[in-house]
Amino acid sequence: MMQQYLDLKDKYPDCILFYRMGDFYEMFYEDAVKSATILDIALTKRGKEKNQDIPMCGVPFHAYQSYLEKLIKAGNRVAICEQLESPEEAKKRGYKAVVKRDVVRVVTAGTVIEDNLLDPKAENYLLAVCANKQKCALAWADITTGNFNFQLINKNELADKLAIIAAREIILSDNLLADQELKELFLEYKEKLVNFPDSYFATQKNKEILKDYYQLKFTDGLALQDDLAFASCGAIISYLQVTQKEQLPVLNLPQTAEQSNYLELDRTSLNSLEIFNSSEKNNSIIALLDKCMTAQGSRFLRTQLARPIKDKKKLEQRLKQLSYFYEQNAQQDNLRSLLKNFPDAERAMHKLLIGKGSAREFLIIVNSLKVILELVAYADEHAEFAEFFANYLKKLQNFSELFIEFNIFSESPPLLLREGGFIRPGIDDELDRLKNLKSNAKEKIAELEVKYREATSINNLKIRATNIMGYYIEIPSSQAGKMNQEEFAHKQTLANNIRYTSRDLQQIEAELANSADLVLQLELKIFAELLEKLRANFARFSEAFTSIAIFDFYSNLAYVAHKNGFCKPEIVAKNILEISGGFHPVVKNNLKLMAEDFTANDCNLAKEQLMWLITGPNMAGKSTFLRQNALIILLGQIGSYVPATQAKIGVTDRIFCRVGASDDLARGRSTFMVEMLEAANILNNATERSFIILDEIGRGTATFDGASLAGSIIKYIHDKVGARTLFATHYHELGDFIKQLTNFASYHVLVSESAGQINFKHQIVKGLASKSYGVAVAALAGMPKEVISDAKKLLADMEEEAALKDKLQLSLFEQAADVPNTTSANVNAESERLNKEELEILENLKNLNIDEITPKQAMDLIYEYQKQIK
Repeated sequence: MMQQYLDLKDKYPDCILFYRMGDFYEMFYEDAVKSATILDIALTKRGKEKNQDIPMCGVPFHAYQSYLEKLIKAGNRVAICEQLESPEEAKKRGYKAVVKRDVVRVVTAGTVIEDNLLDPKAENYLLAVCANKQKCALAWADITTGNFNFQLINKNELADKLAIIAAREIILSDNLLADQELKELFLEYKEKLVNFPDSYFATQKNKEILKDYYQLKFTDGLALQDDLAFASCGAIISYLQVTQKEQLPVLNLPQTAEQSNYLELDRTSLNSLEIFNSSEKNNSIIALLDKCMTAQGSRFLRTQLARPIKDKKKLEQRLKQLSYFYEQNAQQDNLRSLLKNFPDAERAMHKLLIGKGSAREFLIIVNSLKVILELVAYADEHAEFAEFFANYLKKLQNFSELFIEFNIFSESPPLLLREGGFIRPGIDDELDRLKNLKSNAKEKIAELEVKYREATSINNLKIRATNIMGYYIEIPSSQAGKMNQEEFAHKQTLANNIRYTSRDLQQIEAELANSADLVLQLELKIFAELLEKLRANFARFSEAFTSIAIFDFYSNLAYVAHKNGFCKPEIVAKNILEISGGFHPVVKNNLKLMAEDFTANDCNLAKEQLMWLITGPNMAGKSTFLRQNALIILLGQIGSYVPATQAKIGVTDRIFCRVGASDDLARGRSTFMVEMLEAANILNNATERSFIILDEIGRGTATFDGASLAGSIIKYIHDKVGARTLFATHYHELGDFIKQLTNFASYHVLVSESAGQINFKHQIVKGLASKSYGVAVAALAGMPKEVISDAKKLLADMEEEAALKDKLQLSLFEQAADVPNTTSANVNAESERLNKEELEILENLKNLNIDEITPKQAMDLIYEYQKQIK
């Protein structure tokens, strides 16, 4: 047995081997030591090798899921090894024959099907990535729902795509892992990476794999027209063949996630806007939006948020259908009440098709069909609803017969099919007859017990059964003399009792055993027939479940819009953003909990003022204002109502966010370097159809460096990009700079000051802020009074010194401006006009670092230079 274990372990060295031994999965050697620690179970021993105890631990197979969950979440892969025959079958080959065993499935994070390992509200993606020198191909699939997508991208977009797809497991080719350009990126995902040989990404091989999998003669019908796309999609199927063995999941045909169809989000924007994750629990946008009644609806909503659409007509159609539920509150409530009873039939179906489902999963399908029929009946009674959603309701038609055929299961079927008893009475005559035999046999045994008591005069004679002994007659040892040896055969002697059997009892026992076996065989046959019917109707069920998800999506967004005071946006072709009464829905909700009001603000970005410069102190609400406008665009482009009283949104191709400060010390990147990398990404990829929010660019370096960078970034976006932009800053100096830009406007956050106290109004108004109020904010934070007092004195001194420096810089600039450019083509003429001493003074002025001298030193230099010139 241990040799068999070691042979199997050699085939799966990177997995923990769950080795089936009767009612347990057992682990040995290093697997046992590692697993016992993770699972917090006893580490014991079994046998010896070279006089050393072999470590062993085990888990009961009927409760393996909870243990599997811990191992997978700890980053392990688990190979499930099952017994392929019974011990009795093995003994037929010889007394010492070992039961045949083999690995039937490798469980990995991207291929789990166990409910406790899945988030019902999110897809569980397995991702494959391959690349050439210029571009990457990504393919990602969820085996629990059948969704299968692919996309071709440039290499520099890979980091953003990995963040948006959020796969549980990532398959990479050897050559991609060796790519130095991407090495740092892959380090971030090292716990999810699976190294796959390059041969698994061979295009021609994968074309054949895809043809076999989808049973196609040609690949022309697939949307995969690029070699890389074939390579990545084929690698997904190859990986499933390796891990799932013969029981391959059913995947839809791969669908392209073409960038041109969607509003693109990079990972910085995804994190800054807190779409799926937030610093505070339940403060993400998905937490606020997802009040769906079904798991399918929640997953659909997540998919839309990750990939908002750009098609104006589609968005208008979505808003039209959403408006129906928004305006028809009763319909919205009725539909949500119906959907509340709809189970996760999509995942139940795929579990059945992969051969891992039981009667419980079929019961889920039955319950889902019941809701579908109720929804169809509801549509028949509400003509307007039926007309409005005819295209989705059409996918729910003609399921009555399937409901009748599938509705055969008992209310509480057993967990395992081999336990039997999962089909209710009245479904099959032969099955009922066999089950009645079992009931009749029990009655016969009861009658036999009474008969034997009377015949032997032993009042405490009992007929009982155990799994090992089967049925037996038990009497006290003292009554043995009353038993007729010709009628009763001795079976077992215990301390106080003796057990017998009889011909009548053996006959009844044989009938029972035979009928139980026949009942199970017949139930399994009926189950297999239903499974084939489910497989034949897979496409119909998939479409129906998608329609349910879309109904849930619309009714949910209508519910959220009512609850949060959202408005219907107008989607336009113009490059504008006109918002009245905009607000951040999460911040507003949190303020409500504290009995505070949120100050709504307008935002109007159009040709004459496509960019706003927003100044004001920290805590005044600049970042919130920036984010809420980005969110309004994002929600509008999934077809949702938006947090405002009125909104007109020009279709946007990308949203870029550079908000907040963070570093990346693991990769040797300071806060300022991260800030510059994110800003560079925006400038290199934004278009005039993009929306950009930038907060405090340049604050990570010296004042003049930062201000100059901020100014030059503003100018580049204004002159070269032309995107709608909100630019928040503390650099009030930029106010004068932007006056020369034609499409720029200045705004600030209103702050009132009285008796040394400041009050944040959180209101965005025209004009520049007069100061930053940094010291005042520090006082509000509870800084010691001594620190605040010293800070005020230092601030006054610095402001006075800065004013002198500004005057000096202006004076020097004006003097230098009068001197012609000595580096131009007329340098010789200039040299003739200026003597050597004058040129030396100009050189000194040019190299002078004004930031490093005091006003007094500057004045001394001016006196000295003037004296020399005179």
